Amino acid sequence: MPKNSNDELYSYIDADKNLENDLKLSYDRLDLIRNYIEIYKKVSNSLENVDGSGDEKEVLIPLGGNVMLPATIKTSDSAIVGLGAGVYKEMKREKIQKKTEERIKNLYTIENDILDKISDISVKKLFIEAKIKELSENVR
Repeated sequence: MPKNSNDELYSYIDADKNLENDLKLSYDRLDLIRNYIEIYKKVSNSLENVDGSGDEKEVLIPLGGNVMLPATIKTSDSAIVGLGAGVYKEMKREKIQKKTEERIKNLYTIENDILDKISDISVKKLFIEAKIKELSENVR
């Protein structure tokens, strides 16, 4: 068997391993994006449920770990939003809702881009796996 055939086989095996790593990273990123989509959907639903009609509205505030805190909202036409680095700003509920919907839309775009990348990687992997099989049979 010529040496360059072995080299070719090993280069395809390395390429397959690299694509496998890319595929795993892409799936991990996809999971992360889908988690963010769910978080922002929950924010959007919460904002829709606080309809801004009147004062003194009873709500449950999720604290995490399936723990809820009953609270009374004095006004529901605005909320305090974390901007990062411990900085918060009061914003109108409608503006927060609009920004949340924009983020969800952007996350869906990213999700589609990742799905396209996963599809491309999968096609490349199929080609490389076929070449590995072909070259492996020639080694025998």
